[in-house]
Amino acid sequence: MWINLTPEEIEQIVCALTVLDSMKIEDTSQLRRKFADWEKTQQGREHIIQAAVARYEMGHPWTDGDIDIDEDAIVSISDEGAYVMGWFWVNFDREGINPDERN
Repeated sequence: MWINLTPEEIEQIVCALTVLDSMKIEDTSQLRRKFADWEKTQQGREHIIQAAVARYEMGHPWTDGDIDIDEDAIVSISDEGAYVMGWFWVNFDREGINPDERN
């Protein structure tokens, strides 16, 4: 599941989790650790997104609008590179998909 949250919204969630911990209602340490790990991976993500957009614009066989990369795209960073989340367009007519039967 993907939920696009702003840094401020993430901070609010982490604060709420801390309150739950202090009230001994729930142990949220694992979830808070996931937020902390995610935050570490976001350093430098703007540069990675720009590189992904530039690579796409360098003459891929797609036409304009076939792929879109959001300014706040999800970035999964590894030791040797990164995956950048993008949106790929599927044309119903070209792919033979009946929009009334797509479910």
